[in-house]
Amino acid sequence: LTVFLMADAVSSAKAGQKTPNGYYNVERMLKGVLTKKGHVLLCGSCMDARGLRDEEILEGCRRSSMEELTEATIAADKVCGLTAVHAVLAALFQRERSGVGQVVEVPMFESMASFLLVEHLYARHLQTGPDTSAPTAADVGYPRSMARTRRPYRTADGHACVMPYSDENWRRFFAAIERPDLAADPRFATLALRTRHIEDLLVQLSAIIAQQPTAHWQALCQRLDIPFAPINRLHDLEHDPHLQAVGFFQTLTDHDGQDLRFTRPPVRLSNSQVPATLPPRLGQHTAEVLGSLGLAPELLAQMLPTAPDADADAGPDPTARQPV
Repeated sequence: LTVFLMADAVSSAKAGQKTPNGYYNVERMLKGVLTKKGHVLLCGSCMDARGLRDEEILEGCRRSSMEELTEATIAADKVCGLTAVHAVLAALFQRERSGVGQVVEVPMFESMASFLLVEHLYARHLQTGPDTSAPTAADVGYPRSMARTRRPYRTADGHACVMPYSDENWRRFFAAIERPDLAADPRFATLALRTRHIEDLLVQLSAIIAQQPTAHWQALCQRLDIPFAPINRLHDLEHDPHLQAVGFFQTLTDHDGQDLRFTRPPVRLSNSQVPATLPPRLGQHTAEVLGSLGLAPELLAQMLPTAPDADADAGPDPTARQPV
């Protein structure tokens, strides 16, 4: 488990917190994460903005960066979940054609190996011809992805993804930033040469991008038709103009009258939309399900609790909001 604290949340990692008995103490909560071999990372620029020094934070927590945040996602769980959905849909489609069902197995290891190796095996695929030597371990790995600097770039006020790709993209970019020396550098003349020297190229690009704010590069890349995207912080996404325009966020009211925020399905189908809904409450459909089995009403009355005691007998509601 990795906890990444940003903005005012970095203050929750300050050591020596004192709270009255019976009140939540965030320091103790973070200690619980650390004792179970979790990691607690703090946004370094957020610490600096609030005057929080490294020596003031809880032992075991550490200063981090936006670059490290880009790695903090449960990628394997998400990828294998999507793989499972694709496999189930394929099996259902096959059943519609053949009338025969089948067992669907989605192993996590094979799913992730397949996902990761697609581009990294390319070198072996390209080695053709009678004079080609046998591939070695060094031939596995897509150089552009393996480059240490191929990641979001730090700008003067944030981070951004900047991706000149074609020969024309790079020529325009070098001309716009007034770097004829890079435009004339034979290492960067073609895609094949840039791939061979990708580390050198991206080191140069990283130093250039750091000199101007994000808005500068966004305007430049838009004018030059170069792929670009600013790096949003998590709490910025709800205010993103595009996501607001497409109605990406939805608000639902739960059984207790509290509003909950969700994202809608990212894909849209022209003839079928699945609205976001809340999960049923514990025991909400018990009577309906048992009734569908043909049980007599008097037997159901004996099996099910009466309405006033239903919530008490059912136990705590897992969909209810819990205090944090």
